[in-house]
Amino acid sequence: MSTFALGLGVGSQSSTGELLEVYFNQPLLNPSDELVAAVAAKVGYEGGNQNIQLSAEQLNDLEAAFLSVDAEDQAEIVEVCKGTQQPMILTILATDDEPQGTADAYLKLSLISNRLVQPHGVNLTGIFGKLPNVAWTNEGAISLADLPKRQLAARAQGRIIDVHSVDKFPKMANYVVPAGTRIAATSRYVWVHTWVKALRLCTKVSSTSMQVLWA
Repeated sequence: MSTFALGLGVGSQSSTGELLEVYFNQPLLNPSDELVAAVAAKVGYEGGNQNIQLSAEQLNDLEAAFLSVDAEDQAEIVEVCKGTQQPMILTILATDDEPQGTADAYLKLSLISNRLVQPHGVNLTGIFGKLPNVAWTNEGAISLADLPKRQLAARAQGRIIDVHSVDKFPKMANYVVPAGTRIAATSRYVWVHTWVKALRLCTKVSSTSMQVLWA
């Protein structure tokens, strides 16, 4: 049975545990049944679309699962992320249903950005309503509720938190830089605006530029 997508990601959370964003380094489109079965046995996945926050023990088990099916690139992600204090999220999408939350939305955006699917070739219905507004800063994603205290704490240490933008979507280049592209000003290329909204409204790049990016 074919699985639509799978990704192991590193997330950011608010102080209340709300997932703000997820970075998927090597998303997989239509992973093999063998890989999905190996992963499922380690994390208790029983089907459907799921976002699983992994414990340190599950992360170690996942590395062994990936290696057992020769998925070295995925095992390397685990190796690099061992010991992290950031939430590790395993997202498995059995089907291309509309996103239900932050993790599966970011996985789909990652599939687009890595040119595994075309911008119009994945279901992003309702994505704007499923993601939180976030302060994108030089210290990463910060929830708007947490921002004042984080700013005060930084000032008390002689630092300034530089808020680059407040939006649901980050700069695309902080997640992937497509091969063969030139980006003169990364701040102009907010993820969905560039890959999705641009196709509909042509507000960020011309149709010719989009063709170059996808060449």
